[in-house]
Amino acid sequence: MKRRKIVVAVMLLLIVNLLMPIGTVAAAPATPIQESPANGATDLPTSVAVRWMLSRPGEVYRVQVATNPQMTALVVDATVRDATGYSLYYVAQKNTTYYWRVNASVRRQTSAWSPVWSFTTTNKSASAAPTLVSPENGAGVFPASEGITLVWNAVQGAESYDFQLANEASFSAAFIQWYAYVGTSAHVTGLEESYTSTIYWRVRSRNPGGTGPWSEVRTFTIDPFR
Repeated sequence: MKRRKIVVAVMLLLIVNLLMPIGTVAAAPATPIQESPANGATDLPTSVAVRWMLSRPGEVYRVQVATNPQMTALVVDATVRDATGYSLYYVAQKNTTYYWRVNASVRRQTSAWSPVWSFTTTNKSASAAPTLVSPENGAGVFPASEGITLVWNAVQGAESYDFQLANEASFSAAFIQWYAYVGTSAHVTGLEESYTSTIYWRVRSRNPGGTGPWSEVRTFTIDPFR
C-alpha cells in the first residue's frame, strides 16, 4: 500500500512538471507612436530626423524610410538602440517625398508596424552670405566687460543666422558661437573669455535649404581689463 502511494505521488509530480510552462513568454511590445515630423509635413530641411515615443525601456526599434508608400523602395532600414529617433542628414534629398514607419522589439517579441507617415523636403536653395554692418572692420577699443553689439543686413530667404567670434582668422577654436539665431543684431557678452585683444567675427544665414556661405571676416579690438 505504501509503495502504491509513492508511485502515485511520483506520477502526480511528473504531471505537474509537464503542465508547468518552461518559461514565461514576454508580451509583444506596443506599436511605437510617431512624433515628428508631422504626417504630411512639407518644406523640411534635408537634415530632418524622424522621431517616436519611448513606450518601454529596453526596446530595440527598426525604422524604415522609403520613397513610396508601399515601403518597397527603401532608403533606410535601420536598427536603433538606446534612442527614439533617426537622422536622415546624409540620406534625404531636396524636393522629395519620403514615407516612414517604425516597430519595436523586446525579448524576441516584435510589435506591429506603426502607420506609414510621409513628409516632403524643401526645394529651396541655401540663402546668400550676409553683409556685416557694425562694428566697422578694425574698430575698437571696446571694454570687454560691456560686451558688443554685432549688426548685419538681412538676407532674402533666410530664416535665421549663425555667428562666431574667435581669436584667430581660421575660426578653428571659436570661443563664442550662436546657431539658428533669429534677428540681424545680437549683443554679445563673455568677451573676457578671449585670450587676445583682437577678435574675429563672421555671420552666415540659414533656411530649410541649408546654410549659406560665411560673410567676410571682420575684426574689432577689446580691452580685457575694462
